[in-house]
Amino acid sequence: MKTRYYLAWIFLFLNISLGVAQFGNTSGGASTPSQQAEVEPDTFNVQYFFQDNIDVLHSFSDTLLGNRFEQYDPTRRRDVDHAQLGNLGTAYYPQLFETRNHKGLDIGFHQYDIYKISYKDIPFYKVEKAFSDLFFTQGPTQLDTYFKGKFTRNFKNNLNLSVDFKRMNNDGQFKSQKAINTAFGIGLWFHHPNGKYDSFTSYTSNTNEVEDNGGIDREAIAIQPLIAERVFNIPVFLRTANTFHLSREYAYAHQYNLLGIADSSKQVAPKRKLVLSHDFIFKTNQYKFYDTQPPSDTIYYGEDLLVDTRGLRYLVKDNSLENTFAISTSKSGEEAQRDLLKVSLEHQIHFLNQEPNDSTINHFILGGQWNFAPSQRLKVNTNLEYNLFGNFGDYRLGGALFLDFKKAGTFKASLVNQLYSSSLIQRQMFISEQSVWKNDFDKTFENSISATYSLPQLRFSATGQYHIINNLIYFDTLAFPQQSGATINVFQLIINQDFKVWKFHLDNTLALQTTTDDVIRVPSVFSKHTLYFEGKAFRKKRMRLRIGLDLRLVKSYFANTYQPATGQFHLQDEQELELYPVTDVFASFKVKNFRLYVRGENLNKLIWDDLYYQVANYAQPYFTFKFGVSWQLLN
Repeated sequence: MKTRYYLAWIFLFLNISLGVAQFGNTSGGASTPSQQAEVEPDTFNVQYFFQDNIDVLHSFSDTLLGNRFEQYDPTRRRDVDHAQLGNLGTAYYPQLFETRNHKGLDIGFHQYDIYKISYKDIPFYKVEKAFSDLFFTQGPTQLDTYFKGKFTRNFKNNLNLSVDFKRMNNDGQFKSQKAINTAFGIGLWFHHPNGKYDSFTSYTSNTNEVEDNGGIDREAIAIQPLIAERVFNIPVFLRTANTFHLSREYAYAHQYNLLGIADSSKQVAPKRKLVLSHDFIFKTNQYKFYDTQPPSDTIYYGEDLLVDTRGLRYLVKDNSLENTFAISTSKSGEEAQRDLLKVSLEHQIHFLNQEPNDSTINHFILGGQWNFAPSQRLKVNTNLEYNLFGNFGDYRLGGALFLDFKKAGTFKASLVNQLYSSSLIQRQMFISEQSVWKNDFDKTFENSISATYSLPQLRFSATGQYHIINNLIYFDTLAFPQQSGATINVFQLIINQDFKVWKFHLDNTLALQTTTDDVIRVPSVFSKHTLYFEGKAFRKKRMRLRIGLDLRLVKSYFANTYQPATGQFHLQDEQELELYPVTDVFASFKVKNFRLYVRGENLNKLIWDDLYYQVANYAQPYFTFKFGVSWQLLN
C-alpha cells in the first residue's frame, strides 16, 4: 500500500515541478506565435450539422493527436471518467454527479447510453467529395476489438448520405464477462435547389449483449494468493446471467422555409427564416435480463430478487410513436446563427409491455427555445420543456450564457431547473412475472448551476457546479429504490491545467466533490495526469509522434456496486475502494491522414498483484496491451 502512495506523490511532485518550470521559462506559458505555428492546420474542409438546427455548422478537426485518439474508451473520453464494470462496453455510472434530461416516459435503464446512437446524433455533411473517418483498435486477442466508422457522400438530386457505425467486442479477463455492443445509424438528407425545403430520413439500431458475472468473489481470493496467470479462474458470483437491450428508431423529419429565397438567380437564402417543421419517429425498445441457472442460495440476489430458483427474467418492451410540430424563426450572420426562436408541440404514445402487464401511455410536451447572439462575443441559449399531459407538471428549464473576452479568456454559465416523475423501473418491477416492488414516489426537483472560466493562452480552465436535489430516488444496499426526504446539496470544482516546457507536456485534471447526504456516493477527489513528449520525427519531419503516460487517482470511498437483475447501480457498505494510482503508457503517431497508437494499460500489475476496482466487486483487468489505427479519407 505504501508503494502506491509513494508513486502517486512522486508523480504529483513532477506535476508541480513542471508547473514551476513552465512559468519560469520564457519559452513556456502562454502560446507564442512560433508555438502556435507548430500545430498543423486541418487538411479537410469538412463541415457538418445536426437536423435539429441546420444553420449551426461544426468543422471536422484533423488534429487527431490533440484529441487523444489513443484514448478509445468512451467512458474515459471526458474530464472525469465514468466507472465501469471492468471491460469495454459494460454498464457504467458517472463518478462526477450530473443531471439527466427526463423528458417524457423514462423506462429507467441508462447503463449503456454512451455506447448508443440516436437519430438526433447522426451528423449530416456539407462536402464536395466523399469523406470517411475510420478507427480500429484491438487488444491481446481477436475477441477484444472496437471499430468506429463514419462515411458521407453526395448523390444526384441534392442528396447527402451519412453513415455512422460502432462495434465493440470484448471478452474481458474474468469469467462470464463478454460484452458486444453494436450501434448503427444511417441518414439521408435532401436539400431542395430553391433552399426552401429540407428533409431527413434516418434509421438507427443499437444492441447491447452483455454477460453479467455479478462481480468476483473477493473472499476466495483472500484464501488463495492471486497470480496473474490464474486470473481467469477467479470465482465469480454468476455464470448464466445475461442482459440484452435492443433499440431501433425510424425517423422522418422535414421543414419548409416560408420566407423563400432572397435571390432566386443566385440561390441565396435570406438572412431571416420562418420555418415550419414536422418530425415523425417510430421507436422500438426492448430491455431484457435473464439468468437460466441462478445460485440456489440467497447470498447474491437476496430473498426478494430470487423469486424462482429455476430461473430469473424481466422483460420490458416499449413501442412508441412521436410527432412533433414546430414553428421557428432565425437569423444567420456571416459566420454563425444570430438568433433562434422556436415553439413546438410533441405527442408521444407508448405501447408498453412490462411483463406481465400491458399499458398505453400518452404524453403531450410543449417546447420552447430562444437563442440570441448580439455579437460573436456574447451568446445566450434558453430552452423549456413542459408536460401538458402524462406526467403533468414535469418540466425542464435550461439556459446557457457564453462570453468571449478574447485574450482575457472565455466564460460560460448554465442553469438547469427541472421537476420530473420517477422512472418506470423505480415505480414498479417484475421478475419472472412476480411483483418485486410497487412504489408511489413524489416528483424529484433539481436545480443545477455551472460556471466555467477558460484561459486558452495559459491552458487553464476551472468549472464550479452546484446541485440542489429534493426527493432524490436512489437504490439502497438491497438494490431497492428508496426516496430521500432530505434536501441534498452537491458541490463540485473541476480544474484543468496543462503545462508545456519545450516539447514536453503535462495535462492535468483535478475534480473535487462534496455532498450533504451519503445516498450519493461519488469520490471526493479525482485526478488524472498525462505526461508526454510531442514533436516531429525523422529527417523530413513528416511524422508527428506523442509518447507518454497517464496516471489516474481516486480517493478511497465506498463506491456503488451493480445489480444486473435490476439493471441499476446501488449503495453498498462492504468494500471501500482504496486509492490505486493506475498507470498507462502510450505512443501515438501521425503521418498525413494515417494514425497509429500502441498502449499498455494498468502497468501497476507489473509491480503488485492487487486488483483495481472502479465499481465495488467488479475488478478491472490485469495489464493489457492494445494498438489502434485511424484513417481519414477524402476522395
